[in-house]
Amino acid sequence: MELFNEINSFIKRSKSEISIFKLLLLYHDNNEDKLCYDVILEVTSKIESDMVIYSKEKSEELYNTIDNDFFTLKELYEEFKKEVYPCFPVKGVMLLSVLPKTDVDKIYNFLVKYLDFEETRGIDALVFQIYKTLMYFPSVEYRNNVKDFLSQTVITSDRLESVMGSIKQHKKDLKSEGLENSYIELLAMYFNYLVKEFKHV
Repeated sequence: MELFNEINSFIKRSKSEISIFKLLLLYHDNNEDKLCYDVILEVTSKIESDMVIYSKEKSEELYNTIDNDFFTLKELYEEFKKEVYPCFPVKGVMLLSVLPKTDVDKIYNFLVKYLDFEETRGIDALVFQIYKTLMYFPSVEYRNNVKDFLSQTVITSDRLESVMGSIKQHKKDLKSEGLENSYIELLAMYFNYLVKEFKHV
C-alpha cells in the first residue's frame, strides 16, 4: 500500500532526526518541546502497532486512523524543528544531521556524562581532545601542522572549524577503533562548544 510505504520510509528516514531531537533536549529545557518529543514517540509507536493490526484486519476505519495519525506525526516533526532548531547554531545542527544515527546516539551518551563536569573544562578540554585524536593519525607532519596552527594565536571559532574540517578529511581513509571513539568524543565536545558560543552571543 502506498500510504504504508510512505510511512515506513518516513519512519526509517526520521530515526536520525529522533536521535538529534533527543540530544538537543539535553540543552533545551522547555516542557512544551519535551512534551512534543514524547508525543512524537507515542504517535510513532501507535502507527506502527496499528499497521500490524491492519495487516490482519484490513479495516477502513483503522486505515483512516493511521492516515490521520501520520499527518499529525509529520506536523509534530515540523513543529519541533520550528521551535527547537532556531535555539541552536546552524553549524551544530548541520554537524549532527550529516552523521549516522549510531554516531548521534554515541554523542548523546558521551554528552550525558560530559555535561555534569563540563563547566570545569571549557575550551582547554576541547583542544586537549583535538590533540588526543591527532595521536591516532600516522603522519607526524600532519599532527605537527595542526598543533602549530592551533598554537599560533588565540583559538577562534574559525580556527576550530578549520581544524575539525581537516581532521574529518584526513581520517577518511584511516580505520581504527581508537580513532573512531576519540573522534566521536571530539565531535561531542565541539558540538557542546558551538552551543555554548551560540548562547553567549
